[in-house]
Amino acid sequence: TAVNISGNTIRNISSSASSSGTSSICAVYIGPANSSANVNANTITGISNINPNGYGARGIIVMGGIATISNNVISDIYCYQDTAHAYWPIGIDVDGFSTGTKLYYNSVKLSGTHPGYTSTGGASAALFINATGGSLDIQNNALDNSYDNSSSANDKSYAVYSTAASGSGFLFIDHNDYFTVAPIGVLGSLNATDVTTIAAWRTATGQDVHSIAANPLFATATELRPATGSPLVNAGKTISVTTDITGFTRSVTTPTIG
Repeated sequence: TAVNISGNTIRNISSSASSSGTSSICAVYIGPANSSANVNANTITGISNINPNGYGARGIIVMGGIATISNNVISDIYCYQDTAHAYWPIGIDVDGFSTGTKLYYNSVKLSGTHPGYTSTGGASAALFINATGGSLDIQNNALDNSYDNSSSANDKSYAVYSTAASGSGFLFIDHNDYFTVAPIGVLGSLNATDVTTIAAWRTATGQDVHSIAANPLFATATELRPATGSPLVNAGKTISVTTDITGFTRSVTTPTIG
């Protein structure tokens, strides 16, 4: 089934449902039966699960198939975070068997201090990958995470978290910005192993040579437009998406990330 979800503003969706993982409250859900999904230029903010017993929240969930997720701006996703990733707040969740999932020019920012379910840990992820198929194409995304679980001193905030055993799950991954804030911020995780520097992430994935780990300098916590001096400007790679979320034509030589 072909699906097109474009140009929407989805904001302030709150749930107290006992739902987690790929059944979590979310703004956009793409099921495994899709044959050609296009999720482009949507603004998603304020998606939450307020059940204090600890359940998940997501901006976008992609359950496999063929999908292009591009030019989306995602912010302010929160829940009563718990230890297992089914109960994390996540910007973009890529799950299931992917036969061609592309993530291009998305901007994700998780931030703020929020209570959790327990004091034993938990985490959040701007991008979470629990997909098989080895055909993920992830380029020109800005992934910023400073989310803090106020109920725990042991929580972590990941820019990217992948359950894959190695970097072979990525067909292409490059020209992204991974930004987190110490002491709880962790650039990435691959096969349950934390990766704390961009150099180590490049080694782990075997790619991401042109990616950076720098403050994207978004205008605000929810307006994810690069401000003056942002390292995102002119740091991207020319790919098939030629306009941004506003409809402005991107540079054909040095496009801006996000």
